[in-house]
Amino acid sequence: MFVFLSHIAPQTNHEDILEFVAPALRSRLKHLSQQGVLEEIKIIGLHDKATGLDEYHGLLIITPDPVAEKVIKNLNNQPLLGQRIEVREYRIRSAYNDPRRKSLYKSMVLKERRKSSRRRACLEVIKNTSFRPDIDYMYEKMQPYIK
Repeated sequence: MFVFLSHIAPQTNHEDILEFVAPALRSRLKHLSQQGVLEEIKIIGLHDKATGLDEYHGLLIITPDPVAEKVIKNLNNQPLLGQRIEVREYRIRSAYNDPRRKSLYKSMVLKERRKSSRRRACLEVIKNTSFRPDIDYMYEKMQPYIK
């Protein structure tokens, strides 16, 4: 499952995110015997040319899904480097998962009813880093949380 960390601090790196997420990855669900696995961490920095502001977000891939849901629940509105962040499921938008496609009128062309696009056209990517922790690295970081 993709997990989105909204508005993280600019100096945040993959180590900070891993330490933030590690305690919540340890599964204590009765029907789940394994702990969660953090497969990838991405940090994305965006610059809004219209306002001149920078914003940074994190994108995580966590398996299995029940552990990812627990991570979202436990970490939402928790501080990361002194800044409270929103943690939520990231949904990939495309024409194929548009809810309007499920209507009875499938043969009709989908008409855009918005007067303008809600997406900000003046965004520029200023940081895009990716990190895939290996098994040994994850074990080392999870060790303090394993009982």
